[in-house]
Amino acid sequence: MTTTISKQVCFQLDSRLTAAEAALAADGIACPVLVAVVAEFRRKFAKTRPAVEGAPAPGQREAVFELEQAADSAKWAALADPGASEQIKLAVVAAHDSICWFKATGCLLDREYAEQDPLACEPEASWVAVDRRRGRNPEACASRTWSRSTRSL
Repeated sequence: MTTTISKQVCFQLDSRLTAAEAALAADGIACPVLVAVVAEFRRKFAKTRPAVEGAPAPGQREAVFELEQAADSAKWAALADPGASEQIKLAVVAAHDSICWFKATGCLLDREYAEQDPLACEPEASWVAVDRRRGRNPEACASRTWSRSTRSL
């Protein structure tokens, strides 16, 4: 059963990543850094797909984490790029959400976007929303220094 879900997730991720790449290719305004980060997301997907799709085995969990990290990088690059169109941002976030939903739930993402409105707030503000959804009080942590690389979704 898990293998079937894993294959469905990979198919969904592949189609969403293809849509993001097509949107980037059609738009000429997106930052070259965003293009490079999305290309790295594709490379990580190609590298990890056999392990993610396969039967549960040592290395599958690490492959999902590695792919999620590439997805996170692509998402934040898209949201931070002022030249990226809404279509590009939504396509990248949708690809991101496919693997992150699988990592968190072990299931196929069955709706268009995991976030109600992924473009409604700035990236830093969305960390506050994530903290609140997780039951954390971001104001209580204001004295701490947080970096995106040390926080997880």
